Amino acid sequence: MKQNLYDQLDFYQDYQKLRLSGQSENDMIEQPAFRGCLPSLKGLRVLDLGCGGGQFARYCVEQGASEVIGVDLSHNMLEYARTNNSHENIQYLHGSLEDIELASHDYDLITSSLVMDYVRDYEHVINKISRALRNGGHFVYSTLHPHITARKKVEGWVRDEEGQKHFWPLDNYLEDGEREMYMMNGRKALFYHRSMSTAVNTLIQSGLTLQEIIEPTCTPEGLLIQPHQISEVRRPTFIIFKTQKIA
Repeated sequence: MKQNLYDQLDFYQDYQKLRLSGQSENDMIEQPAFRGCLPSLKGLRVLDLGCGGGQFARYCVEQGASEVIGVDLSHNMLEYARTNNSHENIQYLHGSLEDIELASHDYDLITSSLVMDYVRDYEHVINKISRALRNGGHFVYSTLHPHITARKKVEGWVRDEEGQKHFWPLDNYLEDGEREMYMMNGRKALFYHRSMSTAVNTLIQSGLTLQEIIEPTCTPEGLLIQPHQISEVRRPTFIIFKTQKIA
């Protein structure tokens, strides 16, 4: 069975409280950079894999996308999306990235925000995405930075005697595979670590051309709210890959 934390009510409620506050790392770090690297959305047919509550799908139609298909494994997330981010040009579907069937050459843009970490068979999913893109189409996805997920015992910063961040430890970097990490309320989640070479070479081998890699930091507005996010300059949490399928 695929991991589905967001259909566990307590986790879902805590996550939504944070996300809807507008002060999560998604809002202040990942999404500004993610949206900033997209091609023009006007007239595009978009597939959003791991659409969550539909905020990004709604953004796409507001930017002129002709159609958006949002896919998510969580029934809770899809219910929220259909209730709060519905639109005549958005369709929400239930399914996992690994199992959903995609028609060939069907989309101008495929996106995935902070979901690929949960994918066990990365090569299978990337090949499927590449086939589903039209020639000239883009695939853009964000994920936890591999130096976040590398250690087999994933812990945070090493701190000095005064509790100040001393350094971020790195180990087991080239050993791809499962990792357990603590999330909200001490709940464990299963992630899949991949080195940079695994991530990038799989994209290239699937027929995608790498256009840009972004390691985002906190927005200036976000730093005013949460000054501690300045540590993103020392060790970014996220990484974004922008690719294109060239005929």
